[in-house]
Amino acid sequence: MTGWTKGFGLVVATVLVAVMAVFATGCTDYEREVGGSCYYHSDCEDRCVSGRHFPGGMCTITCDGDYDCPTGTYCIDRSGGICMLGCERHHDCRRDYECSRESRHGSSGRTDVCIGD
Repeated sequence: MTGWTKGFGLVVATVLVAVMAVFATGCTDYEREVGGSCYYHSDCEDRCVSGRHFPGGMCTITCDGDYDCPTGTYCIDRSGGICMLGCERHHDCRRDYECSRESRHGSSGRTDVCIGD
């Protein structure tokens, strides 16, 4: 092996370890904001919603419009206005959730978000 090949192998190994570390953490900080499962409000940054449309509970943020929601989430007209994860297909959503067109809160129209049932 040349010095270049050894150096390249070290870079690849370092990148793989970093990627594995990100996946191992499960991105829980983001999920505590919007989309993660929960039982109590304390499991989330803002609040936990539950019921038929939120199997396993869902962390969310109260909103008046999309401007209150993190990137990739939308303010939906449920529970007085809550941020929900946007999606394009069912497999974009966590288990027991599907991609469904829902009415927006604070804006006209509808958008696709992950919701149960």
